[in-house]
Amino acid sequence: MTAPPLDTPAAATAFVGTLTDDAKQCLLVALLEDAIALTGGDGLISVQTHDGKSLGYYVPPKAADARFELYGPKLTAEELEEYARRIRNPGKALSAQEWVAELKGQLAEMTARRTPVLSESA
Repeated sequence: MTAPPLDTPAAATAFVGTLTDDAKQCLLVALLEDAIALTGGDGLISVQTHDGKSLGYYVPPKAADARFELYGPKLTAEELEEYARRIRNPGKALSAQEWVAELKGQLAEMTARRTPVLSESA
């Protein structure tokens, strides 16, 4: 399949509009891989519309690792080992939905136990 000339933003937008969601996903991944190859992947990749509106930044894995080293918490060797152990053997873990349900249950219990506030007229 030969792609039409995509030499204008309108032509590129129209072409993308003809693609299936799966094809759009594949195209996005290919474009990100190309951007990483062009930049080396060690910095943020700015994502902007053709008229300059910022859509944010893509942070390649190499750049994310570097930023974590600079700005992430400084962990001791013992803390790093504890996190590694928890990753290897997470023990009892809850899904996000289970955790939210547990928190809602705790909130309901706390609300039920709360003593009603007496009115000032009493």
